[in-house]
Amino acid sequence: MSKIGRTLILILLGIMLAAALIGMTAGTRMTLSFPEKVFKDVLTWTQDQLNKPARAVAGLFQDMSGMFQLYEENQVLKKSLEHYAQLAAENEELRAQNKRLKEMLDYQQKENNYTLKLARVVARDPDRWMNNVLVIDLGEKDGVRPNMAVITPRGVIGKVVQVSHSSANVQLITDVENGSRVSAVVQGPSRAIGVIDGYDAQQGTLILSKVPLEDAIEPGQRVVTSGFGGIFPPGLLIGTIESVQTGENGLSLEARVRPAADLVHLDEVFVIMGGMER
Repeated sequence: MSKIGRTLILILLGIMLAAALIGMTAGTRMTLSFPEKVFKDVLTWTQDQLNKPARAVAGLFQDMSGMFQLYEENQVLKKSLEHYAQLAAENEELRAQNKRLKEMLDYQQKENNYTLKLARVVARDPDRWMNNVLVIDLGEKDGVRPNMAVITPRGVIGKVVQVSHSSANVQLITDVENGSRVSAVVQGPSRAIGVIDGYDAQQGTLILSKVPLEDAIEPGQRVVTSGFGGIFPPGLLIGTIESVQTGENGLSLEARVRPAADLVHLDEVFVIMGGMER
């Protein structure tokens, strides 16, 4: 052992011995001598310095424990918020669905002219999305046949074109490129007859053509199915005229018609049972 090491040991032993002697001699005395005060202060300071590393280590473990606890609480809170968000989304979807179904049920109860069967839209044909073909969850087993009219409480949307055992394709009235044609009549004094045979995708309007020049039609008038052709019963609302102009050939009138039904957001529809098959 080096000389310095022995010296340090002797100093520590001396401090310990002095502390013991002071404790024995001080007893229960109320006052301490000056050397005793100095030694006590030095001893207290020394003990405080020796305890600092221990306190620091203890504080570190306490902080780490607090951090882990905070992390766990944050994870629980995050899961709770995600669960709440999911419940809120599901609740909103249920409210919207209930509103739609109530509207459908009210319409079905009021409509006595023909039999309606409720269908759910399950898909849009991916190969003909721009041509507006829907897939519904009713098919041959439900009595659905080609050329049955399909509507919503707000108006006409199209007709059944293909049927399988448990589903069917519905061609919307906007699918003019694939032969969609609807004979229509303008409600008003002239009872003008024309054909829905065009669609302006940019404006979102149907085109009513072949209206005789002598028949007065104007914006704001309603356009309904005429009943000609045997597919759409008469009087089904198609839309409202927004503008009128002379046709390209100059021999007839042409009108832009705003569809009554929302042809983009379709979740449930009605099939009018009893349409004619070709």
